Amino acid sequence: MGKEVFCMQYWLEIRTLAGAGLSRRAIARQLRVSRNTVRQVLSGKPSPPQKKPRHLSRLLLPFHGEVLKMAEKGLIGTRILHEIRAQGYTGGMTAFYRFLGEVKQSLPRKREKATVRFETPPGHQAQFDWSPYRVPLGGVLTKVVVFDLIYAYSRRKFYWPSLVETQAAVFEAIERGFAHFGGTCAELLVDNARVFVKDARPEHFEWNPRFLDFCKHYEILPRACPRRRGQTKGKVERPFYYLEQHFIKGNQFLDFEDFARHLAEFGAGLDDQLHHTTKVTPRERFEEERVALGALPPGSFFGAAQLFRKVSWDCMVSFDGSKYSVPFPFAGKEISVKVSQGVFLEIYSGKGERIASHRLAHQKGSVTIEQSHYEGLRKQAPHTLANLKRAFSEEFPEDLLFLEKLLAQYKWNGHHHLRALLELVSLYGKEDLRAALAAAMTYNTFSSSFVRGILERQGRLKEELPLATVVPVPRFKLKRSLAEYGQLLLGEGRVD
Repeated sequence: MGKEVFCMQYWLEIRTLAGAGLSRRAIARQLRVSRNTVRQVLSGKPSPPQKKPRHLSRLLLPFHGEVLKMAEKGLIGTRILHEIRAQGYTGGMTAFYRFLGEVKQSLPRKREKATVRFETPPGHQAQFDWSPYRVPLGGVLTKVVVFDLIYAYSRRKFYWPSLVETQAAVFEAIERGFAHFGGTCAELLVDNARVFVKDARPEHFEWNPRFLDFCKHYEILPRACPRRRGQTKGKVERPFYYLEQHFIKGNQFLDFEDFARHLAEFGAGLDDQLHHTTKVTPRERFEEERVALGALPPGSFFGAAQLFRKVSWDCMVSFDGSKYSVPFPFAGKEISVKVSQGVFLEIYSGKGERIASHRLAHQKGSVTIEQSHYEGLRKQAPHTLANLKRAFSEEFPEDLLFLEKLLAQYKWNGHHHLRALLELVSLYGKEDLRAALAAAMTYNTFSSSFVRGILERQGRLKEELPLATVVPVPRFKLKRSLAEYGQLLLGEGRVD
């Protein structure tokens, strides 16, 4: 409260109490002011003191409307000052905060508990937390969870958004942060949420077993923040206030991807700002911390989020009632899928390499296709039997006997096998396919699935294609002519 307001308030109260017949001593005691103050007011001018108008900087006048509008939204002073400077304000901070103080002078101030700052050496501790927000995405208020991983020594931060607040989402956010920083700290400080702690009571404390598996995978030591002691995680909790005031409030986003992109830019900008405690930017201080970080393991931690699927021969994988395309070299292979950020379906090869990512379908029964997954395949094989026979004859002129026997064995669906054989050329090459055709001839079996099984067992994908895990060939029921069994009986003798 300013001095003028103070004088006005006490001038009125002193004059009122004096008019009620109270003595100067009684007025001073009741208002907790000195008797000299009471005497000065009662012996002074009969009119109250006038508030002297302050002359605001002319540079600030054009921005009065914007300042008032942002103050009504609850934006903090540094955010408002940053915004009007971006709009062209070149005046000083004193004039700005004088005006802003008059606007907010009636708002109560919160008192914070005094704490002793705890510093850690480079690479020793990372702190993790998250906070949900209601964010306008495409004009619709949507719950978005923002995860924050901060390395305590350098103060570098990593923000990761998600539409879900599950254990899998928490683990994914931490993993993404480790990958972003290129290494892990010795210990990870978390709160007592159920995703981390099964029982938070000090006398019965117990970690969540899956979280322990996660920590074991990354060779980090988990550390829980003491209950009702949020200051322990002050380095990670304070940035959420800054994030809300400087990024969330007053902003609109086209969709989730737009929000994620701007959030990443906002976090990158914070790394280049001078830190008021360390007196250097987090990015500069991180150079000292980088050498102390632990190495990342070769693969990700999947845990319960990992679901196994088999890719169909049309390069599609099913998940939650919908289908998604997969790069064609993985057709027929075992892969794994998991949901990322509550928005995307990520697909991984048998070696743990991410091979595709799709936005989750909103309706069951949807089919999501990325055309690049089919690039490199030959042009679609003909559909009519006549064109298929001509295409096979041109591709394999030396294997016309195989074609003749295939059509004799599969009179009604020979076109299906021919089309599948022609498509295998793009995956395995002409010479390997010819060798597989010759092997099939020895078994007198001409189905495309049998030929494909031989190629898979050999594992000879084209060198320019990414390798995938080879699935063992299943047993096939082979058909032999009765004449062969007759010769077997003549040679070995009849067995009753």
